[in-house]
Amino acid sequence: MVDLSRQQVLVFLFVLVRVGGLTLAAPALDARFAPAPARLLLAAAVALLVAPVYWQQPTVPDGDLLELLVPLCREAVLGLVLGLALLFLVAGMRAAGQAIGQLSGMTIADMVSPEGSGATVLGEMFALLATAVFLLTGGHRQWLAGLLDTFAWMPPGQVGICAGLTGTLSEVAAHSFLLAIRVAAPVLLSLVVTALALGLIGRLAPQLNVLASGLGVNSLVALTAVSLSLASVAWVFQDQSQATMETIWSAIGALGSGSLSGR
Repeated sequence: MVDLSRQQVLVFLFVLVRVGGLTLAAPALDARFAPAPARLLLAAAVALLVAPVYWQQPTVPDGDLLELLVPLCREAVLGLVLGLALLFLVAGMRAAGQAIGQLSGMTIADMVSPEGSGATVLGEMFALLATAVFLLTGGHRQWLAGLLDTFAWMPPGQVGICAGLTGTLSEVAAHSFLLAIRVAAPVLLSLVVTALALGLIGRLAPQLNVLASGLGVNSLVALTAVSLSLASVAWVFQDQSQATMETIWSAIGALGSGSLSGR
């Protein structure tokens, strides 16, 4: 029978809270793909691998539950920041799809959706594309390696003041907004040109019902433009995710006591 001391249990708890913050917010592990027990099991498995490294190091403060509450909250905030950074990127892709759907008139399909969800078809497609690109390009391995690096910079129980991470999340949100613009811009530009052409046709031939035919034309143009730009969309997402990673690692490396290793 394994006899664990109180310090070892606390180390495992601190590691579990940090890892759990990431698995809770990571978009690839949301409720549709991974239920809560599976996410908890994954966090516990990673914590079991990391915690023994720090069992012989007195990094976790000793005290009652109230004294440990603040350090535990800092661990959770650090993990949540890592997960929210990924969530913001996927949200940027979803926003790009929703903007395309709104301008092309394809959101009418969501009005009669049997699921009753507020997400658009293109928005969900772009979000799934982002998740697929993230997994296929090894992004999950890079983020897991970065999570393990945070334990080298800030051992369990030694997370500093997380106020600086608020500005980091603002930068990540800016990356997400820029991602949405870069992804949606080519398709939106083609839709604007189509709208101008339909308006010109309506002026030259008033007897044509441009409003009725324009909905089908806009949908066709949007689907064609999206199909032609899928490869570039994947590249843009990968490029923007790399920039987000550099922002996150720089901020956490500066927050911790260790130096940021090159990536």
